[in-house]
Amino acid sequence: MAITQTNTMSSKDAAVQIDFASSAFAAAVDICSEVTQVEVDGGEYETSTINRLCGLTPFTYVGNLQPFDVVVTALFTDGETTDLHETLNTNKGETVWLRWSPKGGSSGNRRFTGSGVLYRVDLPPLDASSSDPITYQFAVLGSFAGENVA
Repeated sequence: MAITQTNTMSSKDAAVQIDFASSAFAAAVDICSEVTQVEVDGGEYETSTINRLCGLTPFTYVGNLQPFDVVVTALFTDGETTDLHETLNTNKGETVWLRWSPKGGSSGNRRFTGSGVLYRVDLPPLDASSSDPITYQFAVLGSFAGENVA
């Protein structure tokens, strides 16, 4: 399959939003300026295999679809009008809706949307040997899927 550079992208065009109230994203908060990374794990089917005494290949069985674990790294702020870390802590343990688009939020671009439990909001770590900005992570465990931006 041939591709063109026009359809590849860097993270500079990305869009990331979170909504604490609704899957309609009516109260979506644009967090792209605070997010440095979105990591995705999971989403695979459980599988198991069983070997047989007679036979060279095992039988493979497919089980349930596992949830995605989306871990977001964000800049820690203290003193902004609305600090994301504080808002996340208030909603920890609740269902949240999260979506991101690698190419931005324009019509026709691919985005990934879903919901799950906000199960982790890390405290910001300190490191005297680093001059990097302070970051922390939060994580959502749930169902996500790709779709085109309307």
